[in-house]
Amino acid sequence: MIEPEFLSHLRHHHRAEMVLTMVQIEQLIPGWWETISDLALQIGTDRATLSRSLSHLEKRGLIRYYSISNKSGTWIWWVKRHAVDAPKPEDEPGWRIMCDQTKYRIKIPISKRREWAKSKGIPFSTFCGFLYGRQKVLNRRWRLISSPLDLEAVD
Repeated sequence: MIEPEFLSHLRHHHRAEMVLTMVQIEQLIPGWWETISDLALQIGTDRATLSRSLSHLEKRGLIRYYSISNKSGTWIWWVKRHAVDAPKPEDEPGWRIMCDQTKYRIKIPISKRREWAKSKGIPFSTFCGFLYGRQKVLNRRWRLISSPLDLEAVD
């Protein structure tokens, strides 16, 4: 829960719509929505207002979220709850994959998909197909263990 003193500070320094969005989001996270419009409907605001609020909140370090186009969704996983609160990198949703050869497991956070594919020389579209289950094995080596949409992550 967001500390009352911190909430009061936020209200005095930020627009009411941003603070209200932050409070509502805090009650729903971690979460995934197929579209921003779905989330806007759930919290009773319009898409444009919500998008603007999310953008401003993230720029100010008050939330962490990531949107992927083409109805691949929006994940929100962290809201600042007190003045010295900070997100933990391990809280970012991601895919877990395993190397068939070594049984080594790795988590690829949603914001690092493109970087990981590039570092391995894999075309991004091919990598996305793998992450979204359109192929079982990537480069005869990697297997998908879990996705950020799974209810329980498998380590």
